[in-house]
Amino acid sequence: PSVLKIDAETAEVKVLHGAAKLLRTSRPIIWCEVSPENCDAVANLLHKDGYEIYAAALRPAERTALHRASWNTLAIPGPLGVTNI
Repeated sequence: PSVLKIDAETAEVKVLHGAAKLLRTSRPIIWCEVSPENCDAVANLLHKDGYEIYAAALRPAERTALHRASWNTLAIPGPLGVTNI
């Protein structure tokens, strides 16, 4: 898949762990609803796999890369082999 939508009602960390191979191989764009208690864990997982994360609710011209996932997180894959830790 080229796009992955995740709305797992606080289970987004489990979904991302389960999708680890997909994130490394297919590198889909991800739109993820992130519960407040999972913001840091989701950001760490996505950054580890080389994704830049943004607030999806903002218009593209207004987006800047985030260190912490937001409620509606948009994750864009960077080049293979590059991590954003």
